[in-house]
Amino acid sequence: MRLPASVLVVRLLAVAETVIGVAALAKGGRLAWFLVAVSYLGFAGFVLLAMAHGEAISSCGCFGGPGTPPTLTHVLIALSASGLAVAAAVTRPPGPLLDGLRSDPLIAVPYVILIGCCVWFAYAAIAVLPRTASYRINGG
Repeated sequence: MRLPASVLVVRLLAVAETVIGVAALAKGGRLAWFLVAVSYLGFAGFVLLAMAHGEAISSCGCFGGPGTPPTLTHVLIALSASGLAVAAAVTRPPGPLLDGLRSDPLIAVPYVILIGCCVWFAYAAIAVLPRTASYRINGG
């Protein structure tokens, strides 16, 4: 894409994403959730731009290793996550996650299980589905 690239910049962006996510979960609030939305939107935009330019991106880096090339599914999940973060920021922004879980334990357990399932399905759609589709296309 002819953008300046360095390992340091990529790692700093990864650290920034992590800090934003932890801040949103630990403190909550409008600003944190808007930053989460911007982070997901920026990633989706970069991948769409790379795909439009025909650039080959070997891996998104989301899972710490090669072999997870970004696809349209990846972009759609990132856009969905961005939309959910905007909704959290615009409506009644959630406070600290642990406070919410402690205040209503009967809802906390199913909530945590539901979030775990959503994360697993997103992982499967991003990392597993492209490999299985490739396997099927190649006659496996």
